Amino acid sequence: MDTTSTKLVLLIRFVAFLAFSYLLLDLLVSRIVKNESSKIRGFFALIASPLTRPVRSFLPPSATDDQVRLASLGLVGLVWAIVVLASR
Repeated sequence: MDTTSTKLVLLIRFVAFLAFSYLLLDLLVSRIVKNESSKIRGFFALIASPLTRPVRSFLPPSATDDQVRLASLGLVGLVWAIVVLASR
């Protein structure tokens, strides 16, 4: 690979890792903080919303927030794993 494609793969890998971390934090905070109107919980939901909103559109309307978070986490984790394996 040339230097440009190497940098692009590294950037995608880093962004996927950050997205995975944000989703994991959102999942953990939502399970620890039980108050629905908590500002901490709202902050992490806001940070993760660009990742959970597209996944929610593919799930049935009856899907809970935890199911959407887990599906998003699995999808981003899969993308991250594919990029890591493809870069080797």
